[in-house]
Amino acid sequence: MVKHFFFTPTLNYRSGWGTVSINYLKSLNKNEVIILCNKKNNDFDFDQFEILHPPLDYLKNPALVYLDYLKLKKILKKYNKIKLYSHFPCEPYSLILFFAYNFFYKNIYYAQGSYTLILASSFRTKFLFNYVKNFFYTVVYSSKFTKTIINKNEKFLNSKKVVINPFIFDNKKNSLTKQKFKKETIISVGHLTSRKGQDILIKIINFINKKYNKQINLLLVGSSYDSKFRIKINNLIKSYNLKKQVKIVENANTKKLENLYLRSSIFILLSKIELPHFEGFGIVNLEAIKFGLPIIISKESGAMDMLNYFKKIKSFNPNDLNKISVEIVNLLKKKYKFNTANKKILKTFNRKNEFKLKKLYKKLN
Repeated sequence: MVKHFFFTPTLNYRSGWGTVSINYLKSLNKNEVIILCNKKNNDFDFDQFEILHPPLDYLKNPALVYLDYLKLKKILKKYNKIKLYSHFPCEPYSLILFFAYNFFYKNIYYAQGSYTLILASSFRTKFLFNYVKNFFYTVVYSSKFTKTIINKNEKFLNSKKVVINPFIFDNKKNSLTKQKFKKETIISVGHLTSRKGQDILIKIINFINKKYNKQINLLLVGSSYDSKFRIKINNLIKSYNLKKQVKIVENANTKKLENLYLRSSIFILLSKIELPHFEGFGIVNLEAIKFGLPIIISKESGAMDMLNYFKKIKSFNPNDLNKISVEIVNLLKKKYKFNTANKKILKTFNRKNEFKLKKLYKKLN
């Protein structure tokens, strides 16, 4: 018998860490899974232990790692005769291996994006991380882009390495006949922060207004933790006189977000590299395709892996306002011709990456 311990903040589709955790778990036997988390979600039928601090608290105060280990130790002792595996889809939680590595047979670390470099470079965490990374049996990179960026700055000499893109499940049938917004609308989903490129999108809306004499609305959906950046985008909206065209939606629940996807016209995420921060993949790109939207992706993100599957999706340098604007106008003229094709390709994309993950898990035993 084996047990797979997943360290994740919570099982919740509103979080990137939560979303990938949920999808990874579906590739394992439910009875073999134990969730160590910051907050339980009883919508999911797994054994869940609410013993961890929020992951970003580890970056501020690494002493919390030891406090959480003491709680974890009591749980692990109950399984001392069982082969235990640890999984870290949320990178900061891997620091707990500094104290707990002896309990686990193998440790799987998922390099999703920025936090690998942050853990390795922060003066508060780099000693701990440089120690625990020696115990990673496998490092799973979220994209080839992620692997390249991380390997330029950080090495995992004792670990097997594999690239597996995030994938999503589409068990619900979503009606694409739902009425669109009266005015054509671009949607972008992600925390409001410089590396997500929301400021560039605002400039693009202004650019299209002037060059094409065409007004398009913009929805920026995401929480705001960066007060300086929030002030910056508010000032851009004001200076371009775009209050009627640009709307910021914070704290959208799953149902509301799905409704916004369905009613919008195009999805765009113009992520950019601002080391140590970068977009490891951007699972919201897959969500947008699931809801039938054409998408535009950034060349500075792990979403570039999608181009191997979705041949008609185009990528751009995030600061190329002119070319991105041309593509937006062209997509709106086509009236979503490629939506059905993209949704079919998405199924293939999901199946192939899920197969890679199942193959990895099978080899662990």
